[in-house]
Amino acid sequence: MIVAKINGMEYDAETEFSIKEKTGNKTSSSIRVRVDGQPTPKAGDIIEIIADGTRLFYGVCGIPKSPKYTSIYQPRIYEIECENANAILSNRVVNMAAQNQTITQIVSGLYAEYIAAEGIALGEISDIPVVMQYYTASDMTLRDVLDELASQVSAIWQVTSDKRFIFLVRDEFPLFPDTITSDYLFGAELQHKTTDYTMRTVQIISGATDTTDPQTETLTYDGEQKVFTVTFPIKNKPTLYVNGTIVPSDLVGISGIDDGQDKVFTFTSGSQNISYKENSEYLKQGDTVRVDYVGTFNIRVVSQNAEKIAEIAQKTGTSGIIENVLLAKSITNTNDAMNTASALLQEFSAERGEVSFWIPSAWLYQNGHTLDDVYVYTKMRFEMPEIGIVGDFVVTERTLQPFGHDLSINTRQNLKVALKLVDRDLLQSYGQIFSSLQKGIQQLSIRGDEVVVDAYTMQETMQTNEMVTFSMDNAYCPVASGVPVNGSLFAPCDFGNPVYPMQAIYVGPKAPHFPIATSTIQDGGVFTPNNFGNDVYPMEDVTL
Repeated sequence: MIVAKINGMEYDAETEFSIKEKTGNKTSSSIRVRVDGQPTPKAGDIIEIIADGTRLFYGVCGIPKSPKYTSIYQPRIYEIECENANAILSNRVVNMAAQNQTITQIVSGLYAEYIAAEGIALGEISDIPVVMQYYTASDMTLRDVLDELASQVSAIWQVTSDKRFIFLVRDEFPLFPDTITSDYLFGAELQHKTTDYTMRTVQIISGATDTTDPQTETLTYDGEQKVFTVTFPIKNKPTLYVNGTIVPSDLVGISGIDDGQDKVFTFTSGSQNISYKENSEYLKQGDTVRVDYVGTFNIRVVSQNAEKIAEIAQKTGTSGIIENVLLAKSITNTNDAMNTASALLQEFSAERGEVSFWIPSAWLYQNGHTLDDVYVYTKMRFEMPEIGIVGDFVVTERTLQPFGHDLSINTRQNLKVALKLVDRDLLQSYGQIFSSLQKGIQQLSIRGDEVVVDAYTMQETMQTNEMVTFSMDNAYCPVASGVPVNGSLFAPCDFGNPVYPMQAIYVGPKAPHFPIATSTIQDGGVFTPNNFGNDVYPMEDVTL
């Protein structure tokens, strides 16, 4: 028997559904429920699907749609597009900084600070000894922070259907009990694909920063200036001296926060400017102001897999260089940038293999397995060299659909289980990879004062990314002259008094209309009758 719960209240679930789980991804599951007096489902509601007492799905309602009513007596069956429970973590915005902490410590802190409050139990967090000298997240969603941390150590994170949070490295993924061979062909429509969308031999980390050694700069007050500018952006609170005498620490504050208090000097982290309070008499013309501070500077790390470059060059006759750019503003020291580049080269040193097949859930139970044995992030071992499928693949997507005429009894054994497995790049789908790459390139800004660090002889290569494309439709009108504007004979209209819709607005029946010579709307349109001064064909019903 299958039951739906929305915000804890039971609804009758229809037997038409498609429940999808992915690692770290947004999902799109489709579930139908019958409303008989219960509250109407709303976007953002928590929804659960329970079959035979086992929770198959736990997530968030996206877009509930009512039926197309033809009668008030028609059953109120709502179709709901849902996201899995990972979507809950998109609701939280993280502002944090960590210093000399392992990724395990950072993730554990995120769980305690944010995830536990969402009613999600702690599952398992791998012991990952990788130390982040500095890690900052400023106005990032919790989901994006977890993606970023996971990608640096080839881990996955998930809020499971039984409401547990897990963060695991590949070595600790659960292993399917049996090895898939030609003698043990597990499932139907087995297919293998190989892609090189994420393969790389050169990894570039851009947008990262590092800190300078302690800096000392001496400036002279001219009697009027209100800002002192130093060479590097300031990282932490500076120490100031006037004519060799230290300025008390309580007279130095943070711009925008301490402006209204008794502060003489204020600064902003990441800015080169130190402001001197207006109307203050602390300084006199000719005073020397010494600034002791630690600054920041941009770095750009370029890491190469020389062995792989040579291998591809010899095989293809090309340069063998496959470059990828990762915009990593959260990285704040050179060591972390180099470690990230190295890890990405290791992860994406080869093409991405993908295996897909489906299996009736009854087969699982007949062979002594359960649905939990093929949950996302499960590792399955293939030994099928005769068709080119060899090695460990990880379940990154699982879809459950009805597969039987009667789901009222033993629902779990009447399902079609479709699986997608990959051997690398576990967190992101192809669309997200392209999106990330485009976003990174669009935001890339290479300045003349950036420090470029080259690190060679990495062993292997690849990466994940994310991309967002924004577009807007504007009404365009002919330009007033015959000269192209920005490469086009059409330019955005200046409507003055916008009229919508533009279609079917005309002056006079069946009069021939032509583009007006200005980009300003006339009579509600951008086309107007033309007075030819002589006969024009066709003449019927033409009003000029």
